[in-house]
Amino acid sequence: MPKKALVPLLLIAALALLGMGDNGLTGSDTPRTPAKNFTGTVVDRSMTTLHVSHMHCEGKTSVKGYLGEMRITLDFAKIKQVEFYPGTAGYTWGQVTFREGEDKKLRFKSLARCYGMAEMGQVMVRVKDLKRITFDDQQPQQDQ
Repeated sequence: MPKKALVPLLLIAALALLGMGDNGLTGSDTPRTPAKNFTGTVVDRSMTTLHVSHMHCEGKTSVKGYLGEMRITLDFAKIKQVEFYPGTAGYTWGQVTFREGEDKKLRFKSLARCYGMAEMGQVMVRVKDLKRITFDDQQPQQDQ
């Protein structure tokens, strides 16, 4: 087969294959729900309160915070409550109450997203819009 005849065939094949993926346009941008089912109460800045199950931040049952210049990954199982208040330069302050030990004041990225399931549907809230998160239990149930 001559090389000139291959060019149109390759173009047709390329166009057909282009439509096979979702290109990120039709898929959900919600991270997959983790197997650990943390439950708790979420309060946003408008004082709207929801009891939420399957809580996670960006698909993980932990959240990244900053203590000084150190980045720390906080496991939900170690946190009793986080009280948030406005920060500066893309960060939100949070007073973290641990289940054991002293409280710590950390910075969190304001645009980080936290998710969960409420009775009325899926919940997504950015850290900058949170007032408080209170976790119900230290040892979450494992989903099957």
